[in-house]
Amino acid sequence: MQKNISVILSPNKKTERLKKVLLGYNTQTYRNFELIITFDQADSEINSWLPDLKEDVFYTIKEIYSNVDENLQIENLLENIETDYIIFANSNSIPRFDFIEQHVKKREEGFYLVGSKNTISKESFNKINQQDIYSGDCFELHWLKDNGNRNNFQDRLRYSKGLFGSILNFVFSDNLKFNSENASLWKKDMIYEKKYFNDDFFQDIMQALQKNNIKGKQIKYTTVLIG
Repeated sequence: MQKNISVILSPNKKTERLKKVLLGYNTQTYRNFELIITFDQADSEINSWLPDLKEDVFYTIKEIYSNVDENLQIENLLENIETDYIIFANSNSIPRFDFIEQHVKKREEGFYLVGSKNTISKESFNKINQQDIYSGDCFELHWLKDNGNRNNFQDRLRYSKGLFGSILNFVFSDNLKFNSENASLWKKDMIYEKKYFNDDFFQDIMQALQKNNIKGKQIKYTTVLIG
């Protein structure tokens, strides 16, 4: 089946976290997607386990490397995208089972979607194992608290599901800045001038979206990424 969603992970800085992130994408309820991992340079540690993991997950993984002394060039990235809708996500944050599903449900012509990541303690993240990801336990506030995370009042909102999360997205529709951590748009709306895949690239996209009257929609209360 032709994939219709491309998920692009930001350049990876913490290779020890990536395996858990990729397991998170193996739990997604929406399955018709490809995943693209971007690296600043070839990483021998990742290459030691990634081929085996590719055999264990249901989705397609593509790797794109830059040269050692350069940032990743945008042209090199785009030529690997075969779909018309793109999700950008944090490469160090594990997605909840409905992460891609929420982006797909909320996408709309003339709009881009914006969320963020949910920051948890390093202690809690290190305790997460494959079973915790597959069961969804690590996305529950009680599990995070029991495993060393200091939950606050805002977390009660940020881990919402269903209608309540949708209401929160509508009420708190602010700070709609396109980003590399949790955002999506139609490929045809991704107009840019920058050459490299970095923070300036996302600022460039944001300016083009505003210029072309493409509006933002808040989804941070229904799309959960923990990292």
